Amino acid sequence: MPKIDIAKAMVRTKGVYPEPWRAITEGREKTDEFVYVLEGEIMLIEDGGTTVLRRGDAAGFKAGVANGHHLVNKSQRDALYLEVGTRAKRERAHYPDVDLIYDRDESGVRFSRRSGEAYPKRDG
Repeated sequence: MPKIDIAKAMVRTKGVYPEPWRAITEGREKTDEFVYVLEGEIMLIEDGGTTVLRRGDAAGFKAGVANGHHLVNKSQRDALYLEVGTRAKRERAHYPDVDLIYDRDESGVRFSRRSGEAYPKRDG
């Protein structure tokens, strides 16, 4: 059985409530991730199309592959999924729907527009 370095993994459960869409489209440069549906039904919307994920289904996203994705719950009941990904020390994520770039490195986290202009800091 292969060894797993759990210190480099991020695992969490997330709820997806019935609503128009769950999250903005994202694509990551350094972090591989996958989702596994525990309960309910979720629509995975990717650049290449839409796939319905039900209990027991999974989908994976390779780091550095330009394929934006987000999850939507169009059903009438809550859904629950497991999200597993690597924790790279440096990460850049692209959110094209809202002109957002997320950068994380040893100096912290920064948010900017595609032009490089920094997002204003929020109070509180």
